[in-house]
Amino acid sequence: MASDALALKIFFIKKFAAHLWMKRVSNTKKLSYIEKKNKTGDDNKVAVTPDKLKERELNDDVSYFKILSWNVAGLRSVLNCEKKLFTFKEVILKYKPDLFSLQEHKLQEKNAEVKLRMEELFPDYQSFWVFSTVKKGYSGVAVFIKHSGIDLTQLTSTDKQRSITNYAQKNTSPNTSGEHFFLLNKESMPHESFRVISISYPTIQGAQAEGRVVLVELKSCYLFLVYVPNSGVRLERLSYRVEQWDTQLLALLKKYEKRKPVALIGDLNVAHCDIDIYNPTAKHIAKTAGCTREERESFGRLLDNGFVDSFRFFYPESKGHYTYWSQRANNRPYNRGLRLDYSVGSCALFNYDEQEAAGVFIYDSQILSSEGTSVGDHCPILLTLGSKK
Repeated sequence: MASDALALKIFFIKKFAAHLWMKRVSNTKKLSYIEKKNKTGDDNKVAVTPDKLKERELNDDVSYFKILSWNVAGLRSVLNCEKKLFTFKEVILKYKPDLFSLQEHKLQEKNAEVKLRMEELFPDYQSFWVFSTVKKGYSGVAVFIKHSGIDLTQLTSTDKQRSITNYAQKNTSPNTSGEHFFLLNKESMPHESFRVISISYPTIQGAQAEGRVVLVELKSCYLFLVYVPNSGVRLERLSYRVEQWDTQLLALLKKYEKRKPVALIGDLNVAHCDIDIYNPTAKHIAKTAGCTREERESFGRLLDNGFVDSFRFFYPESKGHYTYWSQRANNRPYNRGLRLDYSVGSCALFNYDEQEAAGVFIYDSQILSSEGTSVGDHCPILLTLGSKK
């Protein structure tokens, strides 16, 4: 009897010792995993190092027009946060764009105080806005153009005359009448090719009230400043996106291209190629908005219809260049992102042998991935147009 009790006691002692040993091994493995994750941010992926890009040198014989585009994911939150505001203003003042466009400002037309605040921050610019009227805190595009280019007190159309200041005071919406043109009279741009002719607000069926497009007509080309609909977490808008929005947008671009070259700039919500995705082979990617086969093929059809991805034109094989990083996953420090923001242009804008006939050409296209890290989940992009003096 005593020997049986001793044997049982020894058995439990060995079992407890084995438990302590397995717990120690488990903690060691867990610590190793945590250390690895802290270094790479992922147990299977390492931080992505972007290829270095060779900046194009400016030419004294060429006049330039710089366009900066940025999804700010809520302009009010930017203006109300001291750190975000400082960074945001610093970027605009650093690059001094002739025009800058903000997507997803999430404002409504009644928020005149925000528009006036932007005019105080950037007194050299005049602003033009479209808003979502179907949902609060959703979508929206704002375009800011330097005063030096146009006489902004002389905006005229067939039915009314107004500046953006009294537009804010009157609390009226520019996108209720579809393509509503404001003819800008003053002809004092630094170069004739960059003279602003008109501002209009085309709409796409199914998203007429979402405030997604502002069209700026220059003397030499059209600039479509756009925020393309996201297909949704559950891809609930995927069929609308590829079957209606993309199709109608392409038709709109081709319509205007008959008159002069076209540039499409903004958050296009698609990662076209594997090189535009940090982890293209991950199982969830094919079911992620912006990365689905349908969206990527649809963007390919846009390019097949005579348009050129400007960044890939200049940097076709460069890796690790993204414009969006998930904040929830803390992906930006590890550069685990997607390239969702683009500047796309008509082939004529890349035909340098005939640039004098075209009047304007795309000189460079940049992703400013190191800028605006505290502002939101996107970085700005910069498109530079050129025209011979």
